[in-house]
Amino acid sequence: MVKKLSALFVMSLFALSINASASVEKDFEQLKATTEKKMKVVEKKLDKMGQKISTLSGDAKEKMEEEYADLKQMKFKIEKKLASAGEMTSEKWADAKDVIEDYTDKIESRLDEAIN
Repeated sequence: MVKKLSALFVMSLFALSINASASVEKDFEQLKATTEKKMKVVEKKLDKMGQKISTLSGDAKEKMEEEYADLKQMKFKIEKKLASAGEMTSEKWADAKDVIEDYTDKIESRLDEAIN
């Protein structure tokens, strides 16, 4: 009886683990698609920012160039985090997802501020 209960318990844990993995994989695919779309928009905005930099001079140009470099670095970090997120355990997944979404929102906001 104890062996049957133990086996049932192990099988239940295994089934839960498979279910959690499938859910994380589905969430990852959704996040990846959404983030890739946003990164295309970010790239266009970075191009606009680059064009705006070419029209500036002096301190304004220097400040904008620093912001541009920082935003490019943020974009790189988002892409790197997204690439590694698919390999994460379900325990770390929620944190990674939050970081990716937060960084994506921040970079878009900062770009909008810089080019407008």
